[in-house]
Amino acid sequence: MIKMIFKNLIGCFLIIFFALTNISLAEVIKDIKVEGNKRVNVETIKIFGGISIGDDISTNDLNDILKKLYETNFFEKIDIDFQNSILNVRLIENPIIQNLIIRGIKNKDIKKEVLDLISFKEKSPFLESFIDRESNKIKNYIQEGGYYFSKIDILKK
Repeated sequence: MIKMIFKNLIGCFLIIFFALTNISLAEVIKDIKVEGNKRVNVETIKIFGGISIGDDISTNDLNDILKKLYETNFFEKIDIDFQNSILNVRLIENPIIQNLIIRGIKNKDIKKEVLDLISFKEKSPFLESFIDRESNKIKNYIQEGGYYFSKIDILKK
């Protein structure tokens, strides 16, 4: 009986200890500095990351911010650190698709169907793996239509 009470008491102390440890590691954001953005506005980055001045932040929160920013596909590389109550976000943006031009398809209906098949549009982030997947999808569609020797070229400036 005493052993069971002792185990429960130790368990409660451990739970309280870990809860207080997590609370004590959280700090308040007093400033947010963003570097490397050219097209994406700082306020937009804050919204995408779900961050604002005055928020309590912990290591888990930093990981969540990083995940949310990567999920936008706007950024190729993101570094986040928190020092002296300042959240520093350094990033490199992915290029943006400026123009989407389809050449060589004369039939307007097929051209429209290819455009509908493509899930990326102008002003979307240019992701190499995504473009390769879309290119294969277009090529398969065109070959199913009987154009077996068709070729897809992606031009990147």
